[in-house]
Amino acid sequence: YWQSPKYSIAALSEIQEEIVLKDELNEISIKLLMDIKYSNSVCVHIRRGDYVGTDYEICTSEYYNKSITHLSSEFKDLTFFVFSDDIDWAKKNIIDQSKVTFVNTKNADFVDLYLMSESKHFIISNSTFSWWAQYLGKYEFKKVYAPSKWHKKLNNEELYLKNWNLIDVE
Repeated sequence: YWQSPKYSIAALSEIQEEIVLKDELNEISIKLLMDIKYSNSVCVHIRRGDYVGTDYEICTSEYYNKSITHLSSEFKDLTFFVFSDDIDWAKKNIIDQSKVTFVNTKNADFVDLYLMSESKHFIISNSTFSWWAQYLGKYEFKKVYAPSKWHKKLNNEELYLKNWNLIDVE
């Protein structure tokens, strides 16, 4: 899954320079990118789809809302950009929607990964996609909130980075 920094930390700068978007963005994505770049942006990645009912179903609405609350206590001017494979669930379960954009662009996955990585801060799910979005993020002062467990039965501690803020999940 390539979720451990031990495989790539020595080459992180090079990886960040090499993994770039080569396709042009459509008009909607360009506007979204500008909104992400020119705000105190937070990527919130909610993965449900194939996780529901499995040992990966860790990140509940409580996890996301607690993460939003914690991050909001550190910064007052945040704008949240919610990326999800289940936008309807996200709209029903994110409590404070005052500064939230629900991203529903129907982009290719690599475009969403690029847009996510341009955020300043991250609330990630227990997903390789989330992990790489925050890892590719270049903002020097980024805050990352992650679930305290990645899998209900497996120990995946090696994939956690030292600067992450872990939120307890059951």
